[in-house]
Amino acid sequence: MRRGDKLLPAGRASFAKLSINGDHWGLSLNVEQVDKIFLRQQFGKSEDGNLFKGDPQGWLVWVGLEQQNYYDKYEPRTNESANDWSDLLDLIDQVDNSALQAFPDTVEAALHLRTFLFRSAFYNLYISLDSCVGVEHYFHLYHRDDSDRFTMLP
Repeated sequence: MRRGDKLLPAGRASFAKLSINGDHWGLSLNVEQVDKIFLRQQFGKSEDGNLFKGDPQGWLVWVGLEQQNYYDKYEPRTNESANDWSDLLDLIDQVDNSALQAFPDTVEAALHLRTFLFRSAFYNLYISLDSCVGVEHYFHLYHRDDSDRFTMLP
């Protein structure tokens, strides 16, 4: 099983002893970058989808068809040269504008819902407000090639 098949794909983390000029300053958190290398380790070597960081306010709220309307809400982490946000705009449109009756099926087709719900429950349990359940930033949305759906990453 690849790491990305788990309920909450996440980067590796460890503590590091922080010293400056020989003085102990305490512990620091060392966290793996969410980048192309991370994505290929999580989801397979052929993965090359779009990765967006929801920062400073990635609220999954529809603000129109123009991708520049989302520039202050999301940061592209891959696909910078093509600057194609169409898949992210499709996701936001489906999440925010679907009819109530079609919403469950529409969202399930666009988003790895099981991972999203597990992540939301985890963050609520541990009161992590730096996530999509709090102030809604410091998370990643990755459009997976293998499933043509988005997954949320911490």
